Amino acid sequence: PAAPALKQVIVIGAGMGGLAAALRVRRLGHAVRVLEARESAGGLASGVEIEGFAFDGGPYILLDRPGLDWAFSTLGLVTDEQVTLRRLEHVYDVSTADGPTLRFHASLDETADGFERQWPRAGARYRAFVARMAAHNRRLRPLLYRSPGGPLSLVRGGRWRRVPVLMRF
Repeated sequence: PAAPALKQVIVIGAGMGGLAAALRVRRLGHAVRVLEARESAGGLASGVEIEGFAFDGGPYILLDRPGLDWAFSTLGLVTDEQVTLRRLEHVYDVSTADGPTLRFHASLDETADGFERQWPRAGARYRAFVARMAAHNRRLRPLLYRSPGGPLSLVRGGRWRRVPVLMRF
């Protein structure tokens, strides 16, 4: 019997999803062409530099170990063999020309204490904000790992209550 003909596959977008799809399709033996509108790959995991300042591109599933492990295992890879992870204690600074520089740390307490030093009671407000966002994350996180199944998936489990939060981003 004749060998099956290779398919030409076009993947639109060189973000994490597009690159993962291209890798999977290529491993199946098909020819792949990736089309990307930007000058570089990365999608939401990329960034941009404006007037000498670097900005991250957007939300991330891969900033935590479970997300990274899931993405790599989906591709048949082992995270520890492909990526060396190093914990960052000082994550980043936020500065303005006329205000204080705020330091964000891996430690919620250190970050909240920094807010508190600048603005009394701001530390408690920051902790409450982080707790609210963590609750939203816990409820919505399963949608990152499986197909949501359409609008009805928002009704299941009370996820519809999170829609206003998602619409702000």
